[in-house]
Amino acid sequence: MRIWIIAFSVFWSVCSVSQTRYFDSDPQLNDKRLAIEFNTELYASSNAISNQFLYGFISGGEISSSTQEDMLKNTSYQNRLGVDFNTGFTVHFKPENQNKISYSFGIHDRQHANASFSGNALKLLIDGNKQFAGEEIDLSEFSFSMIRYQQIKAGISWKYKPGKSFHFSASFLNGEQYQSAQMDYLTLYSSAYGDEIRFNGEGTIYQSDPENRGFAKSNGYGASIDIQHDWELALGQNQNGLLSVALNDIGFIAFDGSSHKQEIDTLYSYKGTQLGNVILPFDTSYTFIGPDSLAEDILKKKDTTGYNIILPGWFRVNLYQQFENFDVKAGFQARFNGSHNPYFYVESKYFLNEKWKLGGILGAGGYSNFNIGTSVEYSTDKITLQALSQHLESVVVPSRLGGLNVQVRAIVKI
Repeated sequence: MRIWIIAFSVFWSVCSVSQTRYFDSDPQLNDKRLAIEFNTELYASSNAISNQFLYGFISGGEISSSTQEDMLKNTSYQNRLGVDFNTGFTVHFKPENQNKISYSFGIHDRQHANASFSGNALKLLIDGNKQFAGEEIDLSEFSFSMIRYQQIKAGISWKYKPGKSFHFSASFLNGEQYQSAQMDYLTLYSSAYGDEIRFNGEGTIYQSDPENRGFAKSNGYGASIDIQHDWELALGQNQNGLLSVALNDIGFIAFDGSSHKQEIDTLYSYKGTQLGNVILPFDTSYTFIGPDSLAEDILKKKDTTGYNIILPGWFRVNLYQQFENFDVKAGFQARFNGSHNPYFYVESKYFLNEKWKLGGILGAGGYSNFNIGTSVEYSTDKITLQALSQHLESVVVPSRLGGLNVQVRAIVKI
């Protein structure tokens, strides 16, 4: 059982350092020839883990039983959570005497983690296994993955016909670290008398070289592409619109031969005297405290080998329409290979004046069930500043809902 306990600990450690929805990818250069863009995004969301629980976990403070009970009311048979922390810059430039083609070059640090887990797994994490005395609980279909990589990206945007544009970029990826656990079948039995624990599981664990960690350290290399097509729409004078269809982060990373792979396919039973909680409850230490032989036997097969992983990519469809004093944007996003539900959203910005815009966001799906957000934008001919937060509902009701999100973007046009 240490497998998924480690996974949760690693996941929330990412949260403590770090439905992703980026801003529109390419700033409008108009009569400018150069734009420098800076982006930072911090995102964490779950349909089961509440903000109050998360705050207590990160700070090490006490979490009340009422907070735990409120959070457990949100759990379903299968739950999900996701984290993204991305930062970087992009340079956009347009050649002299060329208004149809522009180029871009960027460097980014990307981090992502996601997990899918049952309600029983969350109860086990919070209160330990003693609560299930005399029962066999099903923890199957547990998955966890965490990846960090650096990205060097070059792209081209081409307005090949009036009202139609094509965008393409290719990236070189440096695979810094990767961890994953996929348990296709997993059950745990604790005897009513506390003298036996039985583990039955089948799955695979992957981990990049644990001795080679740190920013820009390399454990493998890969590549990815981004493709987008835009159609300009117009309902009337000064009512510009845009339909965009995009594929993002379509790629892979090949981790080298210093990486580890562990196959788990075992039925293991341990009998002793008053074992009690082999998995300690939340308010102690999230640690496997059973006999060392139990963990060693479960994880006894370990290979050093290289492997390829597919990035958690995106499919996006966005529709934008501008009116006289406001605009509206609606979209659909699907993330594959990331424990992510389809996400739908609508966003509207009101033009306070020529420089300021204030917006609101409503969304459903993704890693949470729904979200309410806000955005603010300041823009002149030379600079654009944007800030966005998608999960205000989790700030208002932190004991029941989970979500943290801040995105900041700055564009300087020259």
